[in-house]
Amino acid sequence: DRLLALADLPARLAPLYDMVDRERRAFECGDRISWIRLSNAFHVEMARLLGNQVLTEMLHSLCARTSLVIAYYDTPNDSACSYFEHQDILDKLSHLDAPAAKAAMHHHLEDCERRMNEPEKGPVDPWLAFAVKR
Repeated sequence: DRLLALADLPARLAPLYDMVDRERRAFECGDRISWIRLSNAFHVEMARLLGNQVLTEMLHSLCARTSLVIAYYDTPNDSACSYFEHQDILDKLSHLDAPAAKAAMHHHLEDCERRMNEPEKGPVDPWLAFAVKR
């Protein structure tokens, strides 16, 4: 609710749209490191919009830690955190559609949590954590 109450919210979201576009390009090009970094930065920047420094710092720390887990356990073809979900959230926020935005955020965060709790799929090759498609 606080996010939707921000003055000039669509303009404030413009840099996040750019970030999601760079996230999409990194994913499509196989730039795994940039994709994970941008995906996590999206969450931090969403928190920063609220102006709560403590929340932003906590989320930054959490995202830094989960980046390592995502890089290690997700294979390069998995969608650890999808750019199209980020795009959908931004679109709903831009249209000031509170129920849809809340539902999209809830669904996205549940998916993130579920992926972090999935059991291992078998032996993990640590070199895949930084695999780059050529």
